[in-house]
Amino acid sequence: MTCQIGKNWKHQNGEFIIADILEDKVIRERRNIECFSVIDNRSPLWFNHLSEERKKELNAWYEAWLAATETKIIPIKPEWLE
Repeated sequence: MTCQIGKNWKHQNGEFIIADILEDKVIRERRNIECFSVIDNRSPLWFNHLSEERKKELNAWYEAWLAATETKIIPIKPEWLE
């Protein structure tokens, strides 16, 4: 799900609440968990077996994460990516 300012969920005290502002620190933490840990744990062999369409989709998702501290938008993870 893509979230924008005013529509971001965060887990606090055992429940999910809507956060008004997604701070850069939170975005960076989420990027480390949701993006970098996924990308960094894949081998070149795995990447080389992706179709060109999936490579483009993966690259766009990664680039969106890199820009997330500026855009304040959490990118949607590709459905096929576990």
